[in-house]
Amino acid sequence: MQSPVLDDALAGAEVVISLVGPSAADEIRDQIAAEPGENGRDLVDRLVEGTRRHAGRRVHEMEAVTAYLNELDVEHPVTEATLSHLHRLSA
Repeated sequence: MQSPVLDDALAGAEVVISLVGPSAADEIRDQIAAEPGENGRDLVDRLVEGTRRHAGRRVHEMEAVTAYLNELDVEHPVTEATLSHLHRLSA
């Protein structure tokens, strides 16, 4: 089981990689992947590819999260940003 800290690092890696151009993506992946250790590159690659592959399903999950947070009257800017990103990936 992965640690929450590693999950956060991998989520951050996916965001950074999606923001940089193709010319810098490998360098950024290598830098981020060095942090979790020996299999870091595999973890980062799996996160990036998995996010793209499962974006459609995750849109529905994040829509449910948004609805729940709305019921609780809680602001959710990170949830909205995540949902927007997943919509772009699944288009």
